[in-house]
Amino acid sequence: MAGVSGREAAALFCNVASAAESGWDFSSRWFVSGDGLQHTRTTQIVPADLNAWLYRMERDIAAIAAQLGAAQLQDEYMARASARLRGINAVMWSAADNCWHDLLLCESCGTMSSAQAQGTAFHFDNSVSPAGGAVYDVELRSGIFASNWVPLWCGCAEPGSALAEAAVLGLQVSGLIQPGGLLTSLYRSGEQWDAPNAWPPLVHMIIEAAVESGVTSGKALANQLADNWLHANLVAWQATGHMHEKYNGCVPGGIGRGGEYEPQVGFGWSNGVLMALLERKWKRAAHEI
Repeated sequence: MAGVSGREAAALFCNVASAAESGWDFSSRWFVSGDGLQHTRTTQIVPADLNAWLYRMERDIAAIAAQLGAAQLQDEYMARASARLRGINAVMWSAADNCWHDLLLCESCGTMSSAQAQGTAFHFDNSVSPAGGAVYDVELRSGIFASNWVPLWCGCAEPGSALAEAAVLGLQVSGLIQPGGLLTSLYRSGEQWDAPNAWPPLVHMIIEAAVESGVTSGKALANQLADNWLHANLVAWQATGHMHEKYNGCVPGGIGRGGEYEPQVGFGWSNGVLMALLERKWKRAAHEI
């Protein structure tokens, strides 16, 4: 980028590459202290959704180990999952807007600035570091992104619990649920992983999360979002003759824009989510007869 060179350029390229590796390439979610790609600081951010996926993976490994009779491996990964879940809900959950947020890391002497964990420090092992690791202050990131509710899909709230109910309520009032689907964020940065774009995998995860929340209002929310998404896909198909990789969540049938390439048609995950939601709708209708 113009005006960036040397170590600053290397650090920026590392952060941009990390944003691309995250799958959210690109988004205001990774911007720190400014707007635009030059303010991308992905390596300073601890993602709530990534940690939730790791929690779900650890639970899955434990379940597979149990099936194989590998008790030691099962116990190890259940312990890992339990420790991660405690951390996720202790420092990433925000009661102010009823969702989980990413964390921003700031090098420090070892205290934690998050209101949920006063006096606690995060230590990150790093075998490359001469000191063997680093200690950071942690700041709870603000901002409403669809990723804030991925932990609900990953099982970070017990179904039917007060936490699950709060998360569903937070989603209902978040502003993300729109006539054309689920906004990726509330922010129009011009990047593709922001408003007004709606991405099929996120839509599907949030629908499943709401259904599995064990909360009555969660099922109603899931039905509303699924119906909105099916209608939007149909309108877009009738207008263009294609399925698209992303859609405009604010305009039913609108095509997603933004980012660094021309929007793609096809499209694997769009087709897969559509088929899954059509099957779900058929089963729902059959159950109601």
